[in-house]
Amino acid sequence: MESKKQSFLNLGNKKLHLHGSYLRYKNSDSENIEFLISKITSISVKRLEKQYKNLLWAFTGFFFSLVSWYFLDNNLLSNILSVLSFFGGAFYFISYFIFSSYFKLVIETQRLDVSIEFPPQKKNSVTKFVQFIKETRNANMGIIN
Repeated sequence: MESKKQSFLNLGNKKLHLHGSYLRYKNSDSENIEFLISKITSISVKRLEKQYKNLLWAFTGFFFSLVSWYFLDNNLLSNILSVLSFFGGAFYFISYFIFSSYFKLVIETQRLDVSIEFPPQKKNSVTKFVQFIKETRNANMGIIN
């Protein structure tokens, strides 16, 4: 059974749509970009990098929470500061584990780059879309030559 060709990709509020020999990118900020498929220099799917800063901020928040809880005077302001820094540390700690598994789709042309982050659950549909773009690009290059 032949798999269905996927000519569109919806990742949250960002949309990629293949229309003829044009690839259209629409962002939620009403940013519309349209470029020829033959002008694409590279398409890659990468892991999202540099998420260790979230882990650093998490440990800083936890450390600051302990310092403000134990070493400052036991008053309302130090308790509020301790709780807020603990919640901040917990937020960054959770975001490290969420965003360290994310991927990034990068479509590069000669004049601009389109970069979209997506969760691992969407990797299969992104792979199908990238494969379809490559097939369409090769078919269009055959027509031009």
